Amino acid sequence: MNTPEGELQKHLEEYQTLLQAEKYLVSVQQQIQKEEENIEYWENEVEEDYRGIERLDSFSVKGLFNRFIGDKRDNQDLERQQYLEAVLALKEAYKSYELLQFEAKILADKVKMLPHKQKRIEKLIKERENRLEDHQKKEQWSTFFAELDEATRLAQEIRGAQRIGKECTNKVQYVLELLAYAEELREWYPRGRAPDYTEEKTAIDRATEEFYHLKIWLRKFETEVEDIYLHTKISLISRASKFESFVEVYHNYLINDWIIRSRISSVISMIESLRDEIQKLAQAVDEKDRMVKGKIQALRAKKQQLILSELS
Repeated sequence: MNTPEGELQKHLEEYQTLLQAEKYLVSVQQQIQKEEENIEYWENEVEEDYRGIERLDSFSVKGLFNRFIGDKRDNQDLERQQYLEAVLALKEAYKSYELLQFEAKILADKVKMLPHKQKRIEKLIKERENRLEDHQKKEQWSTFFAELDEATRLAQEIRGAQRIGKECTNKVQYVLELLAYAEELREWYPRGRAPDYTEEKTAIDRATEEFYHLKIWLRKFETEVEDIYLHTKISLISRASKFESFVEVYHNYLINDWIIRSRISSVISMIESLRDEIQKLAQAVDEKDRMVKGKIQALRAKKQQLILSELS
């Protein structure tokens, strides 16, 4: 049977997960508002034919490139390149808005459990305080439990960050595999035929869709790392904030590869760089994990010492 302290620690872990969800929900709601503003802005920049997520989803990425910048004979027109960037930005804003709305619903359902979980924890902590009331080493035990609760909270945050970091790593690797496959097939190669603007979607489309999903996970990872390294190692957080600009860079490199090389080498290099950034953050989280595990091990030893001291 679980001990009262074991039950409390379990509830504290679950409570920390819900607190993280609540914090991220606020962030997601802010992102939704930003995407609404982005949609309004980019819709004003493009013609009516390219407004609406269903309409834009009917175009393959390559189809859009063929339509706006064509083949090497006429793709140097800067104005058409900028228009293509606007259409791609609108398409990404629609997709991000859709993904964020879905994410917000899941988080809101989780957060509903917070009040009940908080009441249960308060009850268990009160019971712990009552057990210590007549204890001969009340002050030492109170300090020990406070340190244990904090270590439990941080350990749960780290597990969450590791899980999300692993998901980011898997997603970025999948994007790389799709791009490499597209490179092998020479998908990013303008062909001497009339373009099919709604041609069947290819590995480039799948990679781009996955990249938009990856952006959502990168924001989650950034939030988790901020929680773990609050007030310390600020350089890690500034590195994480680079994630925000990667979608624009992705679009720019796609256009560059189409015009200059008819390949996708720049995009692949960019995604490899992103993978390196994720791995650096993941390594920093693992370093923190080792520190916290050492702290918990030391607390277990301290507990044994307190028990032995009371028996002597």
